Amino acid sequence: MDEFKIEKGVPCPKRNRTHGKWQKLAAMMKKGDSVVLPTGTQKSALFAAIKNSGGKAVSRSIEEGYRVWRIK
Repeated sequence: MDEFKIEKGVPCPKRNRTHGKWQKLAAMMKKGDSVVLPTGTQKSALFAAIKNSGGKAVSRSIEEGYRVWRIK
């Protein structure tokens, strides 16, 4: 364990959740806005971004993939 140096008093930086593409999209969406996404993975990522920004979302399966609405 001699190869690791323990340091004290180094502040932990805040998480920056505003730079990813899903966070940017969630920030641009207002209550009642919706977007069509082709994959479930993308739907989940946007859902999480909206939730992390303090909002709420709902989604429905459609022919083109998924539609996600910001409801709060």
